[in-house]
Amino acid sequence: MDCYLVAYDLKSLIRDICGRESQEDGSWCDLVEKAFRLSDKVMTEIQQNPNKGIMEQLETVAVNLWNFTVSLKTGRRLSLLSNAKLRHICLKIVEATVITTEDTMKIKRKIAMGLKTARAWLDTKDIPMAIKVLDLTDQFIKQLQKLVIEDINKLGASDSLEKEKLDVEQDLFKLLCYKAEAGAFLSMLCYNFGVELYQKKKLEEAVSWLKESFEMGKHQTNLDARNQARTLRLLASVYLEMDQEDLLQKALNAVTLANNVYPHPSGLFLYLRILLKAKEPNSVINKAILDIMQQPGISPDVGINTALILSKNERHDLAVGLMKELLKKFEHSANIGDLLMSNFDILLAARDRQSLKEFVEFCIVAILDIMQQPGISPDVGINTALLLSKNERHDLAVGLMKELLKKFEHSANVGDLLMSNFDILLAARDRQSLKEFVEFCIVENNTHRALEPAVKSRFHIEFWALAYTADEEKNYQEALDWYNYSLSLYSREESGDQNLARLHRNRATCYLNLGQMDKATESVNEAKKLDPSSINILFMLFKLALAGSNIEQAKDVLQNMCSEVAKLENTDKESEAQKLICQAAFMAYESNKESTASLALECLANCSSDLYQTLTALRCLIRLKLSHVDQDKSLSLEDIGILRDIRMAYNKLLQAQDIGGKMSQKQSEEASWFMRVAWNLALKCEKKPDLMKDLFILCSQYSGLCPDDEENTLMRKKTCLLMAAAACLQQARTEGMIGVIKQNFLEETIHLIHECKVINQQIKQEMDMDSSLDSRSRDKADILMLMYEFEARCKLQDPTVEEVIEVLLKIPNPDPKPFETIAALSLEPPSHHKNVAVRALKIAIRKHQQQPTVDYQRISALFHSLIQMALNSVSDNTKQEALGYYGEVVDLIDKKAQMTNTYADILDQMDKRKIKKSKKGLEE
Repeated sequence: MDCYLVAYDLKSLIRDICGRESQEDGSWCDLVEKAFRLSDKVMTEIQQNPNKGIMEQLETVAVNLWNFTVSLKTGRRLSLLSNAKLRHICLKIVEATVITTEDTMKIKRKIAMGLKTARAWLDTKDIPMAIKVLDLTDQFIKQLQKLVIEDINKLGASDSLEKEKLDVEQDLFKLLCYKAEAGAFLSMLCYNFGVELYQKKKLEEAVSWLKESFEMGKHQTNLDARNQARTLRLLASVYLEMDQEDLLQKALNAVTLANNVYPHPSGLFLYLRILLKAKEPNSVINKAILDIMQQPGISPDVGINTALILSKNERHDLAVGLMKELLKKFEHSANIGDLLMSNFDILLAARDRQSLKEFVEFCIVAILDIMQQPGISPDVGINTALLLSKNERHDLAVGLMKELLKKFEHSANVGDLLMSNFDILLAARDRQSLKEFVEFCIVENNTHRALEPAVKSRFHIEFWALAYTADEEKNYQEALDWYNYSLSLYSREESGDQNLARLHRNRATCYLNLGQMDKATESVNEAKKLDPSSINILFMLFKLALAGSNIEQAKDVLQNMCSEVAKLENTDKESEAQKLICQAAFMAYESNKESTASLALECLANCSSDLYQTLTALRCLIRLKLSHVDQDKSLSLEDIGILRDIRMAYNKLLQAQDIGGKMSQKQSEEASWFMRVAWNLALKCEKKPDLMKDLFILCSQYSGLCPDDEENTLMRKKTCLLMAAAACLQQARTEGMIGVIKQNFLEETIHLIHECKVINQQIKQEMDMDSSLDSRSRDKADILMLMYEFEARCKLQDPTVEEVIEVLLKIPNPDPKPFETIAALSLEPPSHHKNVAVRALKIAIRKHQQQPTVDYQRISALFHSLIQMALNSVSDNTKQEALGYYGEVVDLIDKKAQMTNTYADILDQMDKRKIKKSKKGLEE
């Protein structure tokens, strides 16, 4: 139906309803009914085809109809049903057309209309319609409540907002009251509050809500007596639990009223508890007991519980008397065993030794009588025998079970009899009789009558439990006997049972502990046939090989275990398998089979998904390998593959950081351990620069995972990279190295130096932010870094190598020594950078002269090197260049002579004359 058509029809009907002079006649009621049915379609049509104009028209029509209805009701010209229907029509139209959730005035209008409409339906006793309207109104109230709370949170509390909040709460209360009328809703709500508070042990608050629930329920005709009685019983229980003498009477009143309203065994039992708590005389208690026992269909359990509570409250005479009545009343019941045991406990608590003795003798006579009865049930006999066993009358219990087994040997319950006899013999601690009985059952099963699957399964469980206990006590022969009994119960048809493989494996363990290696091997081979891929069976083979000192076989089995563990990845059995590998490593180490232990640890490190288990395995493995190197000097670190282990640990930690985003304290401590190991090993590798380099690079990588402040981490990383660059350069210095390989080492050196420079920039930024940081150690490292860079670039014939000198000059107060080193490196084959060497020597001489204490001997040597390079040159300006250097030396001597008149001056003058003479020779 189209939205426009629905709106047109509805407006026409409402116009006719409001235009009629006479109401409540047949035609007018038909119009109301049509409009009522049509109003339910308004919401659907408007949602499908929303039209603002139509919605506004319908809203106006609804308001007019509401006002018309109010006027009719005021003039008493309207029936209750018509009033409800007309109001319902208005409400449905307003619900469909006023869809705002922000306009508080319109929402308030919808709430008012909803409450009035619900009241109208309640007046007609149409509860389902009232509940529908109340649920709708509840939505409107929640909308308004949300808006008010938002305004309070946004604008703060004010008188107007608090008044609005109070109005909403009043509407909500009215809604709840209407709901209470519509089905005792409020009464049940109070009861639920009481239950919740009682469970939280807020007893006083629980009492208030339960009393309120009962009071509200009293006036509700549709609330049944059972619910009211339930509320009263809970109220009495709360009073009783509050454990106050003045509240016992209230508890008694509440439960008495409950029992009058709706009698129930739990109410009668509660009544008895309260009487006992109040220490009422036996005459009153007897009456309460009689009320309980006269309940129709009472079970033995109720009687037993009643007697036990009497005994607990030291009303022993009453308890004993009640048990006598119960034993008479239920003497043929299946619960006779429970009754007898309860009677025994009650007599024991009463400390009535004579009565207890008489009762036991009565039980023995009763047993004999029971055995003579032709229609005896096996359950009665079993319960009686178990009762005797519980009271340590083992001889009687065992004798009774023998008679029962004879009497019922062809019964369908023979399985229960066998298991009960087993339990009784086990309780009697008669191991010999128990084993004889088990052997009898096995022979019967294998030759005459097979045991039921459930009975066999129970026997297997019991045998294995006894075997486990014996194994824990290190009584391996006893454990083996019980496992053999279990094996004897298996038939050929059950040869594929997975438990059979476990059984053979357990037998092999017993044989191994007993030192019977051949039988252990035979058993484990049987297990392997049944389950060849079992990691547990492979582990047993490993133990056997290790015990027999068959190292190669142990290693082969261990390899198979590792393969099986890899197949179990991401399964429930993976963790258990990894634990077996751990155990294998420990056993091998304890047996001084260190190579086998290393293999197990390597397997565990490769297959484990547990980070800390992997790291622990690698730590143990590294320690084990290092101990091998210490013991066998022919082994090297390359031979034992220790670099691979340290690198694997780094990769595992890096993966953990990628997943978690941040290193935990424990992970950082692990990283620190591996970094220290790598650093110490690197320092020992002076003759292995390639390994030294790799270890220092790993140190630099680990440094980023270790806990420290940013600056220390960067300094540590830079130091590691610098050491790696030195090792790499050392490799390039090796004589006889192929040119391409040498070039690769030099290029790698430059790459490492570049990484150091990047870190240097980061350190500089840190130092700029903190002026207190000392830069002297950094300058020394920077100079060393520049030396390595210069040497590598020189040997690579880099034409821009002189740039290093420029960088070195920018360092504050550089020492002359680096420039002397640069001069020497510039002339080392295959490089020959004479200009760079000359410049470096000149800078070194100048730096020497700027020192607080001038080393003239060193300056003399540097000038000697300059003159020697000039004289060795083949250029035309050779002599002139050399004479220039001589002139500088003479000037230096003159300057020194002016500063001192000691004997050294004369020597300087003599040196000066010699230099002049040499100079004259050169000029000639």
